[in-house]
Amino acid sequence: MHQLILLGRIATDVEVRTSKAGKPYTKLVVASNYKHMGEDATLWVNVMCFGKLSDYVSMNARKGEQIYVDGTLTVDAYTSKDGEARGSLTLFPDNLRLLGAKPAKQEQGLQSFVDNSDLEDLDF
Repeated sequence: MHQLILLGRIATDVEVRTSKAGKPYTKLVVASNYKHMGEDATLWVNVMCFGKLSDYVSMNARKGEQIYVDGTLTVDAYTSKDGEARGSLTLFPDNLRLLGAKPAKQEQGLQSFVDNSDLEDLDF
């Protein structure tokens, strides 16, 4: 059994599906960026949520939101239509935290957060 701690962004819209047994579950894809041999790379992980966690994720998680997930990882190997060996990663979470939406870009950078107008009134 493999354990994985993953910090990334939700890369797709959250999908609510129904299992063969008629139970709902939630599927989402998390993208996590990292460096590999000096190059930028992205790890794509399917996350499958069941029960109350599925309900929570389906109501609250949104594409682009930062997420923390830890749980059991499965690796599935398959052959693509082109005949290439491929693999997919699926994480079954023990813990999941939604960390918030991607911040809006600021045209002016940090200067838009700094207000120095009160500094003139200070006596040093």
